Amino acid sequence: MFIKKVFYNLIFTTILFSQILTVACNVKKQQACRMTSEYKVSSVSSKILDLNLLENSNNNFTVFWSEPDGVYFKNIDKNGIARADKQMVRLEDQHPDIIKGFKESKFNPLKNVKKISSVKTGKNRAAIFVAVENDFNKYTIYAALADISKPSIKAIVPLGVSHSNNISGTYDGEFIFAAFQQKNEDKTVLLKMDLDGNILKTKIIKSSFHSEPVIFYNGQERLLLYSKVSTLKKILTSVTVTKGLISGPENKIAEHHIDSISPFITRQNNGYALLFRDNEDKDNMEEFYYLLLDKSGKPKSKPIRISRSDGDFGPSLTSSDTLFFSAAIRSYRSNYLVGFNRFNKQGVKQGGEFQIYADKNNFTRVQLITPAKDKNSVLIVYAEQKEEEAKVLSATITCR
Repeated sequence: MFIKKVFYNLIFTTILFSQILTVACNVKKQQACRMTSEYKVSSVSSKILDLNLLENSNNNFTVFWSEPDGVYFKNIDKNGIARADKQMVRLEDQHPDIIKGFKESKFNPLKNVKKISSVKTGKNRAAIFVAVENDFNKYTIYAALADISKPSIKAIVPLGVSHSNNISGTYDGEFIFAAFQQKNEDKTVLLKMDLDGNILKTKIIKSSFHSEPVIFYNGQERLLLYSKVSTLKKILTSVTVTKGLISGPENKIAEHHIDSISPFITRQNNGYALLFRDNEDKDNMEEFYYLLLDKSGKPKSKPIRISRSDGDFGPSLTSSDTLFFSAAIRSYRSNYLVGFNRFNKQGVKQGGEFQIYADKNNFTRVQLITPAKDKNSVLIVYAEQKEEEAKVLSATITCR
């Protein structure tokens, strides 16, 4: 009897130990992310003011970044390796409107660009939106139409003047749409352009105090987001926008407590996935939150906290078939790191945060995107700043 009891206890212990090992292996497998070699896209002998990443075609990408003397861009492959020399976005000063067929020697750079946003407008074509700081809190907004296979600029169009550097654009397969804050008024300006840079229509959305407008096309609908103040409350709001710039009824997404919420939106089935920053727990450190919106911009769930995001600018978001991937700059001791997270559609994190550290430097910008042919890998680009010197870096993060 004693031997039999010991035998059963041994079997039970073996099974239990096997189950523990299985769970541990599953957790380890779930958390298995690794970063490839870090590649230097460019060295900069000044500060990097902003950075943007765009997929052009055939798993090739273009990195845009701004330095005090101008905006530069460079093509990289899906691994982050540079495939071309860097080029500068230039503007011919004797043409105030659309510039076409210009020669390199005739250009002056767009200087002090504090914000870059870009959208693909066809095979090897893109619209690049920039906010040029003229005076304190006064910006001129431009759209540059580019062939990103070379890369080269085909036209530069002044869109307007704003007291905010927030600029956003999208493309619906036929027209380019842009959104930014109006000069000296807290309203949202909507613009519709053709692929030659001709402005076809302009509309001002007049309702309360507006800030941080973002426009996005998900393949079916155009959605405009902005933060507005109503009865002393800050409310993240959405409206649909027709091809004729007619806006639908406002949808309340969430109240927020900080001014710079840095909304970031991407496509999710027939709706949208959204990240934005807030300080809901009031610990003086911004976090970022995730939620899904339906095709009309109405929230399908309450915001879910993902991680900290207390750097100067907010998070970036991309997705595969089953998971979302986010990257955000956040504080770490007296420095900053890049925090990379994975989570499912319900906002449940898959494994721990993968962290990228800088040695005696600060991270200032980060963007990421999922290459179309590899759903397990994410291409990430980021700017690393050390006093008056900086680097644009790239890598891929693979999770199995």
